[in-house]
Amino acid sequence: MKKEREIPFKNYIILAVVLILTIIAVTYLFMWNRVYEKNKLQTPILDKYLYNYVVVALMLIIYGIFFVIIEKRNKDIQPHITKLSQLPY
Repeated sequence: MKKEREIPFKNYIILAVVLILTIIAVTYLFMWNRVYEKNKLQTPILDKYLYNYVVVALMLIIYGIFFVIIEKRNKDIQPHITKLSQLPY
C-alpha cells in the first residue's frame, strides 16, 4: 500500500496568507469601485484616456508581442519537471 505524503505546515501558512490577501484585495477593489462610481461624473479622466478602443488595441498588441518574444526565447529550453509527481511540496 502506498504511503500518503504529508503536506508541510509552511504550505498551509502560504495558503492562509494568499487567502487573506485575496480577501483584502477584493474588499479594497469593491470600495474603490464604489468611490469611483460616485465620483465618475466629477472626474472622467479614466474614462476619457483609458477606456477607449485605441488604448485597448495598443495594449493587446504590446502584450501579444511580449508573449511571442518570450515563447521564442523559451522554445529550446527543456523542462526539468515533466510529471505532476515530480513537483516538490
